[in-house]
Amino acid sequence: MPSNIKVLLVDDNPMIVEMLRQALVQFSQVQTLNDAADALLKAIEDKPDLIIADFAMNGMDGRQLLQKIKSRNASASIPVMLMASKTDINEKLKAVQDTVEDFIEKPFFLKEAAAKIKKVVDKISLEKMAREAPGESVLRGSLAQMNVLDLLQSLDMGRKTCALTLSNNGDKCKMYFTEGQINHALYGDLKGDPAVYKVLAWTGGVFEIDFAGSSSEQTTTQSTQGLLLEGLRLLDESSRDTEENVLESEIEKDRKPKEPVNPASAKTKTAAVLTISDSSYIGKREDISGPTIVRELEAAGFKVVHASILPDEKDAIAARMIECSELTRLVVTTGGTGIAVRDVTPEATLSVIERRIVGVEEKMRQEGAKKTPFAALSRGICGVRGKTLLLNLPGSPTAAAESLQAVIGILPHALELLDGNTEHH
Repeated sequence: MPSNIKVLLVDDNPMIVEMLRQALVQFSQVQTLNDAADALLKAIEDKPDLIIADFAMNGMDGRQLLQKIKSRNASASIPVMLMASKTDINEKLKAVQDTVEDFIEKPFFLKEAAAKIKKVVDKISLEKMAREAPGESVLRGSLAQMNVLDLLQSLDMGRKTCALTLSNNGDKCKMYFTEGQINHALYGDLKGDPAVYKVLAWTGGVFEIDFAGSSSEQTTTQSTQGLLLEGLRLLDESSRDTEENVLESEIEKDRKPKEPVNPASAKTKTAAVLTISDSSYIGKREDISGPTIVRELEAAGFKVVHASILPDEKDAIAARMIECSELTRLVVTTGGTGIAVRDVTPEATLSVIERRIVGVEEKMRQEGAKKTPFAALSRGICGVRGKTLLLNLPGSPTAAAESLQAVIGILPHALELLDGNTEHH
């Protein structure tokens, strides 16, 4: 982890500052201030590698701090990230977007915000290492310092054109980048995408970046981010298969009668929870439904690997559903299933699923009708995309929990069928 990067965190909310500080100290040196004017003086006195500031601060706000930082020769090169609401980013901060390293959209999940910041920190760390090796076009380092995933993301974010060589216990992989995108990769007899996937799990070894290196050969079929997402999915599948094989070996060792293995139970059941609400998205109302559904799923044995809040925008909902369906087995939404003008979750779901499971929808509405006649107004959809189930729940925390409880018992069997196990038990 690159701990040589100095981060200056500026926010007048002590709770936010402490929460972010605890997350960032895992991979950087963090100093905190609650006043933008003090931060400006600090940046001139002791230049940080990165400034993260809230936009809506009393006195000097984040935009004014950004402008003053960029107007001084001594500090103009310092990257600045701003925390702001989506409305402020699109309206009040539109004029300064070209000078901001990146935005952290509020409200945010701490894990997602820290991951976004870490990508920037990794990129800065790589650039810092290159600056500290003047006159050399080749940069060398250890994968213990920066792992393969972080390294590839840094080259992608930095839009680097270079040749990257990874070596580990006699094995070697070479990748060529053009403007941050991997266009060619070699690992033994493997070329292209499979060569990239092969090294994502490496935790040891060394790397060498030749900024003068390039290749016109095109053997990869996806963007760098696409390769990383697919590679991580394959690693997750491999890990789950290994766990299943170990389980079967233990059963055989104990000489117990072997029972049919339920793939959906033996493998980790992963899920994503999406709260669809304009008011929660802009921070006007606390999201209660999302955490409620997370607890219900975890109690049922699912591992929730992603949770986020989205506005009632069809395209944004559909895009996030597609992303989550590539990484999880179950995508559950809560909210936006009614008949109001902004209730577009069913339309977004219909635009991404391949097959609809009407029986599950009917069962949820039947159970809801036992509590309230208004359940008939819910338009929640259930469907399949690839091997992933997508399920819409109402926005009310109680109605969402009751709807999920009505069908959660059949979800593992549905996943089993999607895995190809069609034997009747």
